[in-house]
Amino acid sequence: MPGIKSYAKTAVNAAALLGAITLGAQSARAEDDGAIVVTGEREAESPRYTAPLADTPRSVTVIPAEILQKGGVTSLQEALRFSPGITLGSAEGGAAAGDRPFIRGVDSTNDVFVDGVRDSGSTPREIFNLEQIDISRGPGGAFAGRGATGGSVNLISKTPKPENFAVAGVTVGTDETVRLTADINREISDTAAFRLNMMHHDADVAGRDAVELSRWGVAPSVSMGIGTDTRVTALFYHFETDDVPDYGVPYLKQQVTDPVYGTIFYGAPIKGHDKDFYGLLNRDFRKTNSDIGTVKFEHDLTDNLTLLNTSRYGKTSLRQVVTNPDDSRNNVPNGVLLRNQKNRGVETETIANVMDLKGNQDWGGVKHNFDVGVEYSREKTHNQGYYVNGPGLPATFGFPFVPNSDVVTNNVVPPTANPTCSNPGALGAPSPAQYNCTGLDNPNPNDPWVGSVTRAVGYLDTTTEVYAFYAFDTLEFNEQWSLNLGVRYDNYRTKQTGLTAAAPSASDPNPALVVPTPLGRKDEFVNYQVGLVYKPVKEGTLYISYGTSTNPSGEGGGDASSITAATEILAPEKNKRIEAGVKWELFDSRLLATGAVFHTKKNNARVTDATGITSTIGNQEVNGVEFTATGQITPDWTLFAGYTWLHSEIKDGGFLDVSGVLVPSPANGKRFLNTPEHSLSVWTDYALTDKLNVGGGSTYMSQRYADANNRIRLPAYWRFDAMASYQLNDRVGLQLNLQNITDERYVTNPHPSHFAVLAPGRSASLALNVRF
Repeated sequence: MPGIKSYAKTAVNAAALLGAITLGAQSARAEDDGAIVVTGEREAESPRYTAPLADTPRSVTVIPAEILQKGGVTSLQEALRFSPGITLGSAEGGAAAGDRPFIRGVDSTNDVFVDGVRDSGSTPREIFNLEQIDISRGPGGAFAGRGATGGSVNLISKTPKPENFAVAGVTVGTDETVRLTADINREISDTAAFRLNMMHHDADVAGRDAVELSRWGVAPSVSMGIGTDTRVTALFYHFETDDVPDYGVPYLKQQVTDPVYGTIFYGAPIKGHDKDFYGLLNRDFRKTNSDIGTVKFEHDLTDNLTLLNTSRYGKTSLRQVVTNPDDSRNNVPNGVLLRNQKNRGVETETIANVMDLKGNQDWGGVKHNFDVGVEYSREKTHNQGYYVNGPGLPATFGFPFVPNSDVVTNNVVPPTANPTCSNPGALGAPSPAQYNCTGLDNPNPNDPWVGSVTRAVGYLDTTTEVYAFYAFDTLEFNEQWSLNLGVRYDNYRTKQTGLTAAAPSASDPNPALVVPTPLGRKDEFVNYQVGLVYKPVKEGTLYISYGTSTNPSGEGGGDASSITAATEILAPEKNKRIEAGVKWELFDSRLLATGAVFHTKKNNARVTDATGITSTIGNQEVNGVEFTATGQITPDWTLFAGYTWLHSEIKDGGFLDVSGVLVPSPANGKRFLNTPEHSLSVWTDYALTDKLNVGGGSTYMSQRYADANNRIRLPAYWRFDAMASYQLNDRVGLQLNLQNITDERYVTNPHPSHFAVLAPGRSASLALNVRF
């Protein structure tokens, strides 16, 4: 953690927060005693859900802010562990950890939305301004547009309420954790209100040497016309992070000679090095920035017809240099590794507008709950990394570099030796060359690395535009039968331009600049979903549904949006899902229990064909079962639980080039990467008295594989958490959280070939929450 300056900054921020709360809250909600209430009636926010969740024919999970608060959650990565069947991945040199969810075995990096608008920026996401998280599972192109093969995540922002309240939170904990939050809501008039959410967070990472997290955010919003026919809400969100990034530990691999595939490696995360940090503090950094402005407009045309419009402009950025504990030279068994840097500099600009017409009407004796809408979005991504000047490179290259003022540059000519770190002798005597290598035991993050970091000349610009139209309707034939329909048309265009240049070297300090041929695609596609619902009793629902999704080339968006000459010519991939399930409201509708079986299939995955050309001939499928129970068993007993069983299989992974010979892919018949067969999440708490609440949770994930060839195994794990809160009076409460009680050091974000990011170890925090 930073020293006195950081704590002084924290103290100033705390004073500012508390001062703002005191000035902004002159009255409190007399009816609010500070208790947290969770019910089974929480609904998803999107107007495209034209039926209550209990009658929606697909798997949808809503995680309310109350559950996140009880669990001591502060980030989206932590929040997603409450929903089984979701794992997290790592992209080498790419998006920040925690922003790459895999839903039902499918990478859903670009399927994260904020208030119904796709959030493509490469940035971690906080929860201080969230009302709830809506998770939809299975191919949902009709709902979400391009992608959405595994599902989608919609983050719902806090908005002003027609009341006066203010809440401040101060959390301190192990690993030098200090977190300050404030939520201020003020009535401006009978029909207008203002809300301000603020957060500052500094912490080390439990069980990891030298890793630091530092972030702050502010989210003001104002609503006008509350309770009238015309309502307008304007929201702004600013969020910054400045972290010491962590790529965890390398894999320990065993080399094997295969008669077909030649030299291959089997491995697992190395053991006994849970605390060891292999980065360099005077080189590594990760800085992100988000500025997002949103305007929501609602107008009731009639009692049963409402026009809604959401406009968004946002800019996000991610800049980082991070150490990959390199195992690619098979040097880990020798006790050494290369501090292989990975870097990225990405800025994303988003303009979007979504308009809906939502209502209900009886036509021909059938009640229709409908939503029709149009959508436009444009995402522009500028991807320009860094030259990291290490051994073997001159201190300056002669290019008109754009200096990075946030990076400390050591303008010292490094030695010409370029260590491979392939054996213990590479460490040698202390020298600048040594610091690019380190031993597995006791690495020193303060090693005086000699080099410089400057912005690269080459860049990649990607612009993606989407025009879409969609329509949804739930037809209620009677109290027992209904039909849920949805269709969406997308006109998708993506274009990629750039400038490339080889990395400067001692022999070629001024490599030629090359303008590559622009790439792009234009696609039109239609996705749809249909679901039949039967209610044998008022509290119960049986359903069967079918849905599709589409993956056009370059649909990754943001940091993952590039296409190649090979994929530019390919038609979009198509996915389909069939699902059958039951939903039942229990305990006077306080708790919603669900169960579903599903089958998802992709018949035209992009792979290399028998001629060596990239084609859409692959075949992948996943079958599964899911159970959830969310809400309250009694007014004092809350339950939020789920279990997922996934059987994934790569039916046809195409072909692999082995020494010039194309052979069937070794992934054939294997599980999807990062997809466990069993996953379980349970959170429950009980109010022992009007003042005392105790609870806890557990998470289980069975063995999974980091790679599609199933050669890097990630062990199964159990995690346990606990919570106790005590309400001192109507305004002041305390909450104690114990995270990862057994200090289980499991993998959260695996890379498919090089490293595994580990979960934080055991930690404790105490929060003081004050309502003014």
